[in-house]
Amino acid sequence: MEKDRVKFYSTSDLIYGYMANKSIEVMKELDENIDAYTLNDIIELYNIDRYAENSLFPKNFPEEDKKFFDEVHRCKINKIIGAYVAKICDNNVESLTQDLYGQYDEDFWSIVAKYKIYNRISNETFKKLLSKFHLLVILAHKSLVNKFDNELTEEIIKNPNYVDILISKYLRKSKDRKIFLPTSLTHAKKEELVQKYIESDIAHINTLELLARMPILPDFQLSDDIRTKAIEKHDELVAAFFRENKGVHLETTLQVAYSATQKEPVVAEYKNSILSCTISEKWIEENLDYPTLLNNFIYIFSLVDMQMRIANVSKPNQTGIFERIFSSSDFIKHYSSNHTFSLLNKFAIIQMASYCEYLKSKHNIRVEDVLQWFFDEYLEEEFDTKDFIANLPSAGSTYLEKCRTLCSEMESLFKQFDFYVKYGAVKHNIIENSSKPVEIKSIQSFQPKKYFYANDGECVGCMNLLFSDQTMLSYLSKREKRKDYTNLFSLMREDVVNISEYEEYQKQSIQYLIDKKIVSIDEQGFLQFVNIGTVLILRDLFYNGFSSTIYYKKRNMIKLLEEMEQKGWIYFSNKLLSNQESDYFNYYLNKSDFANGFDLRNKYLHGTQRKKGSDDELHKMNYYTLLMLYVIIVIKINEEFCERSEIFD
Repeated sequence: MEKDRVKFYSTSDLIYGYMANKSIEVMKELDENIDAYTLNDIIELYNIDRYAENSLFPKNFPEEDKKFFDEVHRCKINKIIGAYVAKICDNNVESLTQDLYGQYDEDFWSIVAKYKIYNRISNETFKKLLSKFHLLVILAHKSLVNKFDNELTEEIIKNPNYVDILISKYLRKSKDRKIFLPTSLTHAKKEELVQKYIESDIAHINTLELLARMPILPDFQLSDDIRTKAIEKHDELVAAFFRENKGVHLETTLQVAYSATQKEPVVAEYKNSILSCTISEKWIEENLDYPTLLNNFIYIFSLVDMQMRIANVSKPNQTGIFERIFSSSDFIKHYSSNHTFSLLNKFAIIQMASYCEYLKSKHNIRVEDVLQWFFDEYLEEEFDTKDFIANLPSAGSTYLEKCRTLCSEMESLFKQFDFYVKYGAVKHNIIENSSKPVEIKSIQSFQPKKYFYANDGECVGCMNLLFSDQTMLSYLSKREKRKDYTNLFSLMREDVVNISEYEEYQKQSIQYLIDKKIVSIDEQGFLQFVNIGTVLILRDLFYNGFSSTIYYKKRNMIKLLEEMEQKGWIYFSNKLLSNQESDYFNYYLNKSDFANGFDLRNKYLHGTQRKKGSDDELHKMNYYTLLMLYVIIVIKINEEFCERSEIFD
C-alpha cells in the first residue's frame, strides 16, 4: 500500500495547507545520508522543495516551522537530491523505478530531464521503461523527446490509443500540459496512426466524428480519404448502437400544427417529451399583409427575442452537467452544439418549413415573395433607399437550385448592407468586381455601440457568484427547513437571507460582492442588492453572453452601461451581428471558424453537396435552414434601419 506522501499540485489547490504541514514533518526528520533514501523519498523531497520555493504558508502556520522552508534547508534538500540522482544510471534505473509511487510518475521524468539523467540511459533501457509510464509524462519534456526521438515514434505508431495524444496536442483549447512530439513522427505516420485507430475495435463515436471534421492544421492534416473512412466508421457504430441497444431510449417529439378554433395567435409548450407549437389559422387569415407575415417570424416563431438577438444561438448555460463533462466543446474550431441548441434549431427549421408550406397551400403566398417585397418596396417606402437588390428563388426551381440561389443571395445581401453602412450607398459596381467572400464578423452596424459583452475579471466573477448553480451561496446549512434555490440571485429575489446564516468560507464570496457594490448589508444584517438594474444587466449577460445597447437605452438604463464601461466591466461592438450570432451563421454556412459546421454555403456554391441518396429531402431541409438564416438577416437589417440614430446622444 502506498504511503501518504507529499505531492505538490499548485499553490491554489485546496490540499495546499495539508501538504505544507506534512512537508514540515518530513523536514524535521531530514537525514543527509543519501543511503537512507529510496527514489520515492527523493521525489518527495523534490515536491517539498516546490512548496518551499513558493513560500506560501497556510493560516495559523507556526512561525517556528517556517524556518524549514528557508534557503538553508532548501540547499540541504537539493544537495541530497543531487547526490542521489547522480547515481542513477542505465544499470539501476529499471530496478529503482520498480516500486515508484503512481503519483510520482510525472515528477520522476521531470527530475530525469532537469538533471539530464537521460544521457546515462541507453535507448534499449528507455524502451523497457516506456511500458511502465503513460507517454504524456515523457512527452512533456522536449529534451527527452529529442534524445529518444525514434523510440517514441515507434511506441506511438504501434498503439491506436495514442490518437488521443494527437488530439490533445493539436485540437484541445485548454492544454493541461505541454506536449512535444518527435520529429520522426511525420505527417504520413500521424495519418497512419489515425487509420489504425479507425480500423481498431477501440474506435469511439465522438473521436471519429472529431477526426472527420477536424480543421486543416499545419502540423496535423488528414486526407479526404481518411476523413471519409472516419465518418463511415462513425455512422456504422451509431447504427449498431441503436440496433443493439435495448435500454431506455429517450427522445423529444417536435410538432407544429395549425388550429381553426384556437383564439390565441400561438400556443407553445413542452409536455410529455413533446415540444409543440400551435398557430391560429384565424390569426393568419385576418393578417395576410406582408409586414405581419414577416413579423410572425419574430412574435409567433421567435427566431429572435425581444432584444432582436437570435434566439437559438448556442449558450453555455443551456448545457447540463453531464453534457459539460462529455461534450467536445473543449476542442479548437468546434461549435458547441449542445442538446438544447440542436433541439431548438431543428424545431425552428420545422416551423419555417410548415409556415412556408401552409401559406402556399392555403393562401397561395410564397414567403420568398414576401421577402422580395421587403427589398423592392418596403425599404424604399419606409427608409427612402432603393439601393438593395435581391433575387429570391423562383417558384419553379428545384430545392437544389433554391439552395444555390439563396447561398449566393445571402452573400450578396451581407455585402450590400456592409457597403451601405460604410459608404451610405451599396456601390454595386464595386461589389460586382469583388470575388472575396464577405467576412460575417466584420459587417458593421449603423450603431457605434450596438452590443456589449462582459470583460473577464471582476464582472465575470460577480456574475458567477450571483447566477452560477455551481457556487454554494444559495445553500444555508443553518436553516432547519431549506428550500432549493438555483443560485444566490434566486435566493435573494424569492427569500430574505441574513449574513449570519452563512458559514465563514461562504462569507468571503459575499464580501467580494459587497466590495464590488453589488450587494449590501443593512443594519440587521440582511442582504440586499445595491442596484437591481445592474444585477439584471449582469443576469442578462450571464445567460446570453451579450446584450443589446438599444434595448437598454429604451428602458432608460444607458447610464448604468456607461458606469459599467468606465469600471472596465463591459465592452461594446459596432457590428451587425454579435460575436455569438456571427458564430451561429459561420457554423451553418462555412468552415472559417468551425470544422464541425454544416458548411452549406461552400457545399452549394462549390458543388460538393451530396449527390446520392435522399437528395430531395436533404436539399429541402437545407433550403429551409438557409431560408431561416436569410429571414434572420432581414430582421436584423430592418432593426438597423429602424434604429439608425446614434446610441449615445
